[in-house]
Amino acid sequence: MTSATVQTDVGSLETSTPEHLKNDKRFADMMKLVRKFGEESSLGKDSLPKLAQYVVQKAAEGVLD
Repeated sequence: MTSATVQTDVGSLETSTPEHLKNDKRFADMMKLVRKFGEESSLGKDSLPKLAQYVVQKAAEGVLD
């Protein structure tokens, strides 16, 4: 299982790629974009609607359970 540690304001968050997506890079690509939305949010941009739509789209594609 591949894992990555994300540093947040409240500590570190451990994210890991589920076994059924081990060779599928969509999860890693999704996490990169989610981090980008977080960076946009810290700059005062309204990224929450984009994040919500993106999460629903990825769940429909089967990347998220």
